[in-house]
Amino acid sequence: MKTILMAAAALIAMPAFAQTTPPPPPAPDAAMPAPPADAPPPPADAPAPPPAADAPPPPPAAAPMAAPAPMAAPAPMAAPAPMAAPAPTASTTNYPYCSKTVTDSCRERKGRK
Repeated sequence: MKTILMAAAALIAMPAFAQTTPPPPPAPDAAMPAPPADAPPPPADAPAPPPAADAPPPPPAAAPMAAPAPMAAPAPMAAPAPMAAPAPTASTTNYPYCSKTVTDSCRERKGRK
């Protein structure tokens, strides 16, 4: 039983351990030639293209914004409506006595349980 538990724990731990180790560096490809050492380096900055002759002038700067208007005062909260009186409940004297056929909206007989 212990052997099975240890084997299960090892199987669970193996993928986690494999994910934490870094992969080995890739081997250089023999089919790909190495760059020559005496080759000139590529240009660092490519020159920007000249602006088009018929380009429109840049838009004028926007006028400074005026100060915002002050906020209006909040409206007063309305008072809640007065509570309505509870609905009148029917007295139990209007209900029939409970029996085998009448089980809802009935009243119990005082002597029976």
